[in-house]
Amino acid sequence: MTGKPKPPPRKDLIEAWIEFYGSRPPKGLSTRLLHMACTYNDQVKRHGELKKRMLRDLLRYAKAPSGKTFSQNRSPKPSKLNTGTRLVREWRGQTHVVDIMNDGVHYNGETYKSLSQVARTITGTRWSGPRFFGV
Repeated sequence: MTGKPKPPPRKDLIEAWIEFYGSRPPKGLSTRLLHMACTYNDQVKRHGELKKRMLRDLLRYAKAPSGKTFSQNRSPKPSKLNTGTRLVREWRGQTHVVDIMNDGVHYNGETYKSLSQVARTITGTRWSGPRFFGV
């Protein structure tokens, strides 16, 4: 037999929901979502809760206006790097060293306004600088 196993009958999922939450599931909740919630609850029983940050992100996503994606709803992580921070990144066999200074980002004897400009210089394509340097 191949493929995904069938979820339990909806009636069983509703009973599991009531047991965990103490009330009936919201009207219109799909069987698929009900199954995922019950599966999550089983995982919590076995392995414990999610980390606070993950729960916060999930709640923010759940409250997002319809049509918005998770990344559009997520507030940006503050990534303020202190002056004097040195970032080192290997790219295609070459080591690249970047220093964060008061007047910008120093790389290869030049000053750039952002890490993204440096990443673009290194790769030749548009990159998120913080993502490229892992910060």
